[in-house]
Amino acid sequence: MTNGSGIEGERRPNLVRIIGASVREIPASPEVRKPKVSVFFDGDYLHHSLDRLGIKAGVNAFDFRTVLDILGEGKQIVEALYFTGISPTPYGQEAKNRFLIGLSKLGIGSFTIPSYKRDEDEVDPKDPVDHYIIQEMAMRYRKYDEAVLISGDGHFINIVRRLLEIPKKVTIVAADGDLHRGLRGSGAKIEDLLTFVPGTIPVKPVDEIQVS
Repeated sequence: MTNGSGIEGERRPNLVRIIGASVREIPASPEVRKPKVSVFFDGDYLHHSLDRLGIKAGVNAFDFRTVLDILGEGKQIVEALYFTGISPTPYGQEAKNRFLIGLSKLGIGSFTIPSYKRDEDEVDPKDPVDHYIIQEMAMRYRKYDEAVLISGDGHFINIVRRLLEIPKKVTIVAADGDLHRGLRGSGAKIEDLLTFVPGTIPVKPVDEIQVS
C-alpha cells in the first residue's frame, strides 16, 4: 500500500507550517474507530407493548428514524433489522407489507417468519419470531461491537448473556412494565421504550403507514 510518496510501506508524518517559523513535523493522529452497532427489532413485542401503553403502533407513532439517530449517536449502525410474524389474515398481511416497505425506505431490513395459531396445546406464536432473532444475533455477532435489542421477552436471556461474555455490549430497549426480570438483571444496558415515542422526542413524519 502506497502513501502518496510512491514508496510502499513508508509512513509520512503530517507537516504543519507555522508562519514565521520552520516546518514542524507532527505525527498523524490515528483515526478514531466508531463502535459498530446492529439493531434488532422484535416487531411483535414492539407492536403489543405500544398497544398496552395506549400508543397506536406505526411508523409515525414509534419514530424509527429518530430511534436510529439516537442509538447511533457517536457510533456506526451497520444494520437495522425488523422481525415479525405472518399476519393471520390476507388483509392484515397486506397492511403489514406496506408497513415493512415503509421501514425499508428508512434502511431497515425485515424478516417475516411463519407463526403458529394461538392454542393451549400449541407453541406460543411468538416463539418462532424470537428464536429467529436469537439465531440472527448469534450468526451476525462478528459484524457488531454492540447489539441493540428492542424487546423485553425472556427468550433472549441466554443470547444476551452469551454476547456479554464474548464480550459484546448489549442494549435492551423495552417498556418498563414489560421487561423480563432475567433481562433486567443480565448486565445489559436498559433503555425505556417510552424514550422513543412522541412527547419525549420530536417525531419526524414518514409515510402514513400503520401496522395491522
